[in-house]
Amino acid sequence: MDYLQLLFIICAFNGFFLSLILLVQKRGNRKSNHTLVFLLIIISVCLIEVYLMNRGVYPFHIPHIYQYSFPLLFLIGPTYFIYTRAKLFEEPYLSKKDIIHFIPFVLSFALLSNRYFLSSYERDSFLKDKLGGQLLVVEDINVILMILMLLQNAFYIYVSWQLLRKNESLVKSYHSNSSLIQFSWTKNLTLAFLIFLVIYLCIFLLMNIIRHYTPMIDSLVLVGLSIIILLTAYFALKNPEIYLDDFIKTAKEKYKYSVLSLAERQQLIKKLDNLMESRKPYYKSDLKMSELAEMMSLSNNYLSQIINQEKGVNFFDYVNSFRVEAAKKKLIDPDNRHLTNFAIAYEVGFSNKTSFHRIFKKHCNITPSEFVKANS
Repeated sequence: MDYLQLLFIICAFNGFFLSLILLVQKRGNRKSNHTLVFLLIIISVCLIEVYLMNRGVYPFHIPHIYQYSFPLLFLIGPTYFIYTRAKLFEEPYLSKKDIIHFIPFVLSFALLSNRYFLSSYERDSFLKDKLGGQLLVVEDINVILMILMLLQNAFYIYVSWQLLRKNESLVKSYHSNSSLIQFSWTKNLTLAFLIFLVIYLCIFLLMNIIRHYTPMIDSLVLVGLSIIILLTAYFALKNPEIYLDDFIKTAKEKYKYSVLSLAERQQLIKKLDNLMESRKPYYKSDLKMSELAEMMSLSNNYLSQIINQEKGVNFFDYVNSFRVEAAKKKLIDPDNRHLTNFAIAYEVGFSNKTSFHRIFKKHCNITPSEFVKANS
């Protein structure tokens, strides 16, 4: 067994294992998690099929399951889109209008159905007649379906990425550092997924133009996409639910019916500043606006209003301003010389070294290391 085939088995095993964990996971966004389970199972089944093909077991020794997984590839894009939507919005799993997303899967199954219901003898004859006993021959119908599948999946992944990008500002306004990092990972993995599909589409078209089919390319791309899906599942396990329904309603009605006067807003922002200084809730890396609003006995809408109008920033930047100030004090404190910059960042609520560096520089125009040198 070579390293690539071993990688197939590892990715497939991890896919089924993460599916089981996501199924029994009680915390977090269960609807999006269950959708992700379906996606993981599809990827794992495809990996097992490629593994059996590379081992020479499939399809000639078990011809009755030849290309059963191919139509499943048409489900990857739509399922990922439904997963993304479920991650953002608290909606039902599926509605009647979602049936349209699965039409390509049904059509591809129908086009290939003539080979699914053959007897073992007929299928064995089909493989020998059509493929000549070789797996390197690619049928014209498969080429067309493959191109359509890649185009369809690339479209759905692009729509998913746009959906995440469009709502990033809302996540930034209502969630703190840790949740935003997880959200950014999801968005970046979606973009990586899209790039993989586009690159593979170009390579597949080129291979068919020059009439030189290389199965190794298929295998490498499948492994790459599998790793992206597995990472998505990993972050789904780490990430708390991020629902934006209430936040979008707030944004649409932004302060339209607010009864807070200027004097009340000024009094509340002073109270909020005092709470941040005394109780230091920003030490919690995944602090949410709802948690801070509860401490203030305010609604999310009112808390957002006083931060936006009195400070001129969103919730994310407001919380991080306190983290940066706390970090500055600790960085130049002689008692903390034994601590690394990130250890201090972690103490004040940052959960990621890169974001600490970026946010610190945004607020201070210098890096944490430069700040320490300037004040030593």
